[in-house]
Amino acid sequence: MSSFRARARTVDLLGRQQIAGIPTAISELFKNAHDAYAQNVEVDFFRIEQLFVLRDDGLGMDPQDFQDRWLTLGTESKLADPRGIKLPSSLAGEPRPVLGEKGIGRLAIASIGSQVLVLTRPRLGRERPLTVALVNWRLFEVPGIDLTDVMVPVEHRTDGSLPDARALKTMAGSIRRSLTRLGVTDDERAAIDEDLSALDFDPAALLASLRRPSLTGKGHGTHFIIVPTREQLAADIDGAQDADEDVAPPLVKTLIGFANTMTPDAPEPRIHTAFRDRRTADDVLDIIEANEFFTPADFGAADHHIDGWFDATGHFSGTVDVYGKGPEPYELAFTGAGGAELDCGSFRFRLAYVQGRPNESRLDLATYGRVSQKLDRIGGLYIYRDGIRVLPYGNPDFDFLQIELRRSRNIGRYFFSYRRMFGVVELDSDHNADLREKAGREGFRDNRAYRQFRDVLRHFLKQVAATYFAPRGEQSDRFVTGRTEAKRRFEQRQSREKEALRARRRFTSRVGEVLAALADKRPDTEALDVVVALRSRLATLLESGRAGADALLAAELEAERSLAAVRSRYSLAAPAGFGLTPDLRRDWDYLNDQLNGLETDVFARAARGIAEAIGQAREEAAAGPDRQQRLRMLVQRAIDDAGRRTSESADQARKAAHLAEQVVEDAAQHSLKVVGSASEEALASAGKRSAIASDAIFVEQRLALERQLSMTAEHESEALLALAERLRRAATFNGNGHGRLSEAELTALLEEEVLELRERADRDFELAQLGMATQVITHELDTAVTEVRNGLRRLGAWADVNDGLRDVYSDIRTAFDHLDGYLSLFTPLQRRLRRRRERVTGTGIRTFLDRLFGRRLEGLSIELRTTEAFQEWHATAFRSGLYPAFINLVDNATYWVRQSSPPYWIKLDADGDALIVSDSGPGVPERDREVIWDYGFSRKPGGRGAGLHITREVLTREGWSIEAVSSPDGNGAAFEIRPPTGDE
Repeated sequence: MSSFRARARTVDLLGRQQIAGIPTAISELFKNAHDAYAQNVEVDFFRIEQLFVLRDDGLGMDPQDFQDRWLTLGTESKLADPRGIKLPSSLAGEPRPVLGEKGIGRLAIASIGSQVLVLTRPRLGRERPLTVALVNWRLFEVPGIDLTDVMVPVEHRTDGSLPDARALKTMAGSIRRSLTRLGVTDDERAAIDEDLSALDFDPAALLASLRRPSLTGKGHGTHFIIVPTREQLAADIDGAQDADEDVAPPLVKTLIGFANTMTPDAPEPRIHTAFRDRRTADDVLDIIEANEFFTPADFGAADHHIDGWFDATGHFSGTVDVYGKGPEPYELAFTGAGGAELDCGSFRFRLAYVQGRPNESRLDLATYGRVSQKLDRIGGLYIYRDGIRVLPYGNPDFDFLQIELRRSRNIGRYFFSYRRMFGVVELDSDHNADLREKAGREGFRDNRAYRQFRDVLRHFLKQVAATYFAPRGEQSDRFVTGRTEAKRRFEQRQSREKEALRARRRFTSRVGEVLAALADKRPDTEALDVVVALRSRLATLLESGRAGADALLAAELEAERSLAAVRSRYSLAAPAGFGLTPDLRRDWDYLNDQLNGLETDVFARAARGIAEAIGQAREEAAAGPDRQQRLRMLVQRAIDDAGRRTSESADQARKAAHLAEQVVEDAAQHSLKVVGSASEEALASAGKRSAIASDAIFVEQRLALERQLSMTAEHESEALLALAERLRRAATFNGNGHGRLSEAELTALLEEEVLELRERADRDFELAQLGMATQVITHELDTAVTEVRNGLRRLGAWADVNDGLRDVYSDIRTAFDHLDGYLSLFTPLQRRLRRRRERVTGTGIRTFLDRLFGRRLEGLSIELRTTEAFQEWHATAFRSGLYPAFINLVDNATYWVRQSSPPYWIKLDADGDALIVSDSGPGVPERDREVIWDYGFSRKPGGRGAGLHITREVLTREGWSIEAVSSPDGNGAAFEIRPPTGDE
């Protein structure tokens, strides 16, 4: 290892003041990656560790470039500068315009955190060593020292290996030793030492877990690991606690849409970005993922569109499309320049607009809600130069055209609302060179070019609104007619939804009644009563000598009518014209299975009982001529019934075949198009990549494309199988003989999908709210506990010398230790970066549950029983995966055991490797054995249906399994947890 002392001019420290905030700093680093010809730049933020990792696969730097340019503040390391990094010949044909400001990117890192580990490896060169450096920015803030004295440990690894925890510790030691020579104060030393103590991780293991972009093997680029990060970073991701929930947080507003992926036919972005917020190992969200931004589908679905070019004089030539009626040519001259060329230059303009009320939009409600949510969060007019976003244009709170101000003055005249529009202005470095960004990324400089640019757009939007959208505009007929049609369609949808809701409620009530009757065995009892009543009547007829043919026939017909009435009470027609919620669909499917069994096991048996009773009575009556007449009647009726049923079955089969034919054909063609499109995209992507890829890289890319195509085909296959199942139901219960599904039946099938998506969205939203609330509470508790702990430590010193405080201190300390111990229970549940498998025992689980649930169980008079087998059980596992399973199972059991009779108990048992949790509650109904694991399913009043679903998901990821089994104690619920094969 060698050391290098940073050289810089003091004035360069002023560059930090040019960074408006952390989101802007990250955007600047993205631009640096673009300028380094990276194809990907990705951020992973580990919340718990306060660790920020930014990786790109750009050109990287060799040791000389890193030392002479990156470490020397204020020097140029851009490709555009003759003294900067050289552009490889393989990329000379696709030069990129330089986006980043000189030297600002390096200083941007200091805005994110006070310490950074830099790893960079060049793309070019024979040896391609990996350069590693540790920079503590606090050293640059120490007053009174020369910057040439700042220690920056640097290591050049010729084998390209990543540094491990020991190498990181050595670097930190070099900085610590330099502090004595620099003469820093105790407070400054403490702050720097605290930063260095945060370097308690293994960079090699961390980066290996993140995979690509990577610096190992043939990898190249630059990685920054910043730890600890500033507290403001989490706040920029989450947004202010009192902020409107519809407004996107600062970081999302700044980084989303870094490249233009909004408009149809937009060029493929030169660089792809990602920002993964890793709250826990299982809670990872890319907050700037492409679908979080406006998509071409969103753009195309909008109510109105404007598309065209402004030439150098501000003259617009393009089209205006109102309510999807078709684009109409439109031209408008800018009168503010008198036909002279403008400094701002020519540019393209593309705008989509969605009406502010759902009853005035042509969008369906689901699409309208999805797009409107994005509009509220990130709506606005975005500006892109050379395909990369110019900040802060597009932010909903940056209305640089004063659209909302003008609208508030005259809503009818100005029409447009900034938060109902989304679109792009496309600039480039050649035609719009005079539109220059401020150094702090706060928009364009207020020069003449910018003022002309702004005036052209303001004038254009004003005139378009007056022409197409004003009440008496020259071409407002399309708008007025389209809005009237949209309102009419909306009212029809609303009316149908209300009727469907009423029908669904009636059907739900009926399903519940029939299920309750089945649970009580009422059909069995009533069918048996029919047979018993018939036998009693026949006995009376035989005893009285009145068992003639007519009397027996009348008794038989009466018994059959009674049995048919029982059948009718417990039969249920399939729903028609409305969709079912997921819970109702489950109950309906279960009920169908039960009704089929009821027909076979109960009603068929009762029918046989009726026939047997009549036959016996007929033999006893021994009525000869009547017997022949009855036989002929029975034979003829059987012939008639068979003919009728055969005819009905044939008609039903024909209807089902015609019903499915067109729908299956359409769905199959759609799936083939999807897979075909994916194949074409994959081939095009492979063609682009293979031009610059080595053999090994090309093979890897080919395998990735094959996986992608396989996943697409599998997804479409599953969709077709699901459609086949739905058509089976429709063909069985809803055949209409018209050769295709009716509009009502198609609507019902689609409505079921919508209802399921709505429920899932509601549950996800609730879960997200719970997660955010938990994060806030945890943060506040951690802070408060730390402060109380420090206060008690100081109070203890006073109590040692003050008898009057000793008892007070002792009482407070005892109460606090109990609270602190309770909070520490959640430590094994945290999924941290460096978690590991360890020996977990039944005794340890029991102790944990006692500490967590002890007082609660005691207050509810519930006994927690543990067998000797459970106490002796042990396995190697992640505590954070196994403990939550017991928390959920015991928590559920505490509710259900109280719904039965005493004694109340929950038992922990083991059978070999398996663990069993059982209770004295009412147990799990047979029909719920499988659906209890579905997300959102719950029989508990107010239950969210998340606990068991999450339990199974967590255990499955660790290789464990959990199933509902028969209780070893008879009644009650029982769950069996099994370890992976081969575990202890």
